[in-house]
Amino acid sequence: YRDPVTQTYLQLYTAYQDACDRAGLVDFAEILLRALELLRDNKHIREHYQARFKHILVDEFQDTNNIQYAWLRMMAGPQSHVMIVGDDDQSIYGWRGAKVENIEKFTLEFPSVNTIRLEQNYRSTKTILEASNTLIANNTERMGKELWTDGNVGEPISVYSAYNELDEARFVVGKIKEWQ
Repeated sequence: YRDPVTQTYLQLYTAYQDACDRAGLVDFAEILLRALELLRDNKHIREHYQARFKHILVDEFQDTNNIQYAWLRMMAGPQSHVMIVGDDDQSIYGWRGAKVENIEKFTLEFPSVNTIRLEQNYRSTKTILEASNTLIANNTERMGKELWTDGNVGEPISVYSAYNELDEARFVVGKIKEWQ
């Protein structure tokens, strides 16, 4: 790698890994990787767990990373029934490696996928959902859905742009007092 930033990252990661190895420690990413390697490299263990877990449910699937997706593929044996729950519009962990694309990949790689869209919202008002639908429609890489509610129209949306944290805190306190 000729990029000095990448070289620095590699040096830091190598030093971090060496320190973990010396101390006999593993972090979360390493636990995931070692679990995947165990399933990949040991057919007996893989088949044991595939037989034991015939029904697998993964929630918040939009927040899975490549290692977690590969682990699920290893765990899902030929007789497995796999169900995922996820929302492609709610992926917020890209900074730690989450791949919202895993939802679409799942629909392509697992046979007999049945997609159920949960579009009715019980918490938000019609005003908020209309704004949300309009805003998220600009994301061209989503699978698509139209949120709706039987609830009230609700208050109009307002925006306050604070100068800093103190200004924001004063505004919030003022609104709370106003609404009491």
